[in-house]
Amino acid sequence: MKKSLAIVVVTLMLSVLVGGCSTKLEETNALLYKKGLKLIEKMDRKAENEEYIKLMDDSAELQVTISKIGEGNYNSPKGIYKVSFPKGLTSSITWRQRVC
Repeated sequence: MKKSLAIVVVTLMLSVLVGGCSTKLEETNALLYKKGLKLIEKMDRKAENEEYIKLMDDSAELQVTISKIGEGNYNSPKGIYKVSFPKGLTSSITWRQRVC
């Protein structure tokens, strides 16, 4: 469960990092923090909704796992992570996608 939450948080940070636009580091960090909390709140609500869980997948094992996630308290983060890419990595990835 902790591993799944970590993956979700990293994915969240990647998506916010790509979509966020700010020149000041403090503003960027505050924006990432706020958007991260909003997304986790939304995910928590969905994980608590049994109808939504059944709609997404009919696997009993997965439903139990999602329900356990929904039982957690995500009001305040235990850790905040910011993902950054080395210079040139994004252009390298884009180039490979165009070639393939």
